[in-house]
Amino acid sequence: MQRLVVTENPTAEANGLKFATIEDVKRKVNIPFFGNCDRLPDNVREKQLFYGLSGDEYRYGTCKLLMNLEEEWDNYEIGQEFLKFPDDDNQDKTGITMTSILFCKHGGFVYPVTSGQTSHGSMK
Repeated sequence: MQRLVVTENPTAEANGLKFATIEDVKRKVNIPFFGNCDRLPDNVREKQLFYGLSGDEYRYGTCKLLMNLEEEWDNYEIGQEFLKFPDDDNQDKTGITMTSILFCKHGGFVYPVTSGQTSHGSMK
């Protein structure tokens, strides 16, 4: 299982962990690569990313070349207002929840599988 890495929100934390917001979407920084993508390259630009690569580079995953994330997470209505947290630029950003989803324009999506409300050492 891959983990979301929250790099912003320096003043918004609990138990030493930062709160994730809808803007935590940077590939490789916030969102890890997930191995091999189920969808092959489907346009000229994507196919060009693979020219000249060795077989070893495919083994580590095509996701790192094909991942094309939306600008922010989508929060689905839960019947109450979402919490907001200060960002690096001191603007309030909406937090993500268990109903949040981040779409990849190549296909697929990223979603939380745990709330992150447990101590780091006890997550499995």
